[in-house]
Amino acid sequence: MHSERYKLLPDFPNFEGGPWTGRWLLGDYVQGVAHDDKSWFFTSRYFLWKFPIGFDLRTDFDEDSLPQGVLKAYIPEGLGSLYYNHFNDFDAYKGFLLIPITSFGVDVPPGMKPMLVVFRTDTLTCCGWCPLYLAPDKGWASWCAINPIDGLLYTSGDGTSTTNPIHRYVLRLSDSGKPELSAHTPFPIYKEDKTPLTLAGGGTMMQGGVFSPNGLLYLVCSAGDESVDAGGIHVFDPDGIRVAKSTNGAEPFNFEFRPGLGSGEEEPEGITIWNLPTGSAPGISGQVHVILSQNIPAKITFKHYRIEPSPSWLYDLFPSRTIHSLALGQNADGRLEVFGISDGSRLSHVWQTTIGGSSPSWSECVEAGGPEVRQVVVSRNQDGRLEIFAVGWDKKIYNRWQTNPNNG
Repeated sequence: MHSERYKLLPDFPNFEGGPWTGRWLLGDYVQGVAHDDKSWFFTSRYFLWKFPIGFDLRTDFDEDSLPQGVLKAYIPEGLGSLYYNHFNDFDAYKGFLLIPITSFGVDVPPGMKPMLVVFRTDTLTCCGWCPLYLAPDKGWASWCAINPIDGLLYTSGDGTSTTNPIHRYVLRLSDSGKPELSAHTPFPIYKEDKTPLTLAGGGTMMQGGVFSPNGLLYLVCSAGDESVDAGGIHVFDPDGIRVAKSTNGAEPFNFEFRPGLGSGEEEPEGITIWNLPTGSAPGISGQVHVILSQNIPAKITFKHYRIEPSPSWLYDLFPSRTIHSLALGQNADGRLEVFGISDGSRLSHVWQTTIGGSSPSWSECVEAGGPEVRQVVVSRNQDGRLEIFAVGWDKKIYNRWQTNPNNG
C-alpha cells in the first residue's frame, strides 16, 4: 500500500522573459524536465537545455554567450527536415537523454510516427533516433520514462484509454547511444476502484510522465477548462492502480493552475523526481518537480513537492528491536495490540492507548517474559479477552491470556 502525502513547497523559479522559458510568438514553451546527478535538463518545443545543479534558474543571460556549464542543443537537422518540430517530456538514463519528438502545426505526411531521439547528458550531442512505432499514424508521444523496476521504456500519446493504452518497449542502446526498440505488452491504468481509467477527451491532454525509484508512475495532464477533472497529477502503483490525484487549489495535494490556452492561462507540462541534497539547488527543494507553462506571455512556474509518509506509518512500535514475527489482536474496546518476536526470541507487545482516530497513540514496548519463542498467534475469546499462543524453540506450545478484557 502506498500512502505518500505531497507537501507543496515554494515555486521556484516563477518568472517570464528568461532566455530558456519560451517565446510565445514562436510557439516555443517549456515542455519537459529531467536530471542526472549533477544537472537539470529542460526541453522547450525547439531546444534542449542543460544547467548545473547549482545554477540559479532565474538568471538572465545572453544565448550567444552561455554561462559556464550551461549547454543548448537543437532538434537534429535530419529530423527537422522531416517535419519533426516538437520536443516533449523526457527521461535521463545511463548517461543519455531519451526524448520523444513529434510534429506539430504542419501537414503531417501519411504514416508519420513519433521518434525517440537520444542525446548524451555530458555534451548534449545527438546519438541517433528510432521510431516509436506502436503509436498511431500521425500520432503523438507526449512523454517517455524508464521504469526502474522492470527496465522498460513507457510512453503514450496525447491521452490514454483502453483502446489507446500506455505503450511499453524494450530499449537497447549501443555504446554510442543509438537506440533500438522492440514491443512489449501495453500497460493499462485504473481508477482507485480498479475500473479502467481514461485520460482523454474534454480538452484533456497528456503532458508528462516519470517513475519514482520504487516504481510509482506519475502522469501529468492538462485540461481545457476547470470542469475537466483529469487535469493535474495522477500517481499509480506498480499495478497501474491510481493511488493519488492532485486537486486544483486545495490540499492535501495542491496543484493549482488556470487551465486553457489563452492569455494568462496555464498548461501543466513535464515532471521529474529528484531527491535534492539540501542546499544544492538555489531556491529548490523536495522530491517531485513539475513544470507549469503560461502561454501568453511565455512564463514558467516550477512547482515542487516534498513526499511525506502518511502519519499512520510514523511510529516505531518496537524501538531498538529487530522484529521477525508479528501477530495482531483487537481488544474488546477496539484498541489494537501488536505482539512481536525480537532477535533474542523474546516476545514483546505494544497496544493503542486511544481507540482508532487519524493519530492513535501507543504504549511503550513491554517484554511479555516467558521462554524463547519463534512463532506467535493471537485470538480473542468469546468474552473479549485476548489469548496468545507461541511455539517455543523447544517445540512446545505456550499460551498466556488476559484475566479481564482490555487489561493488557
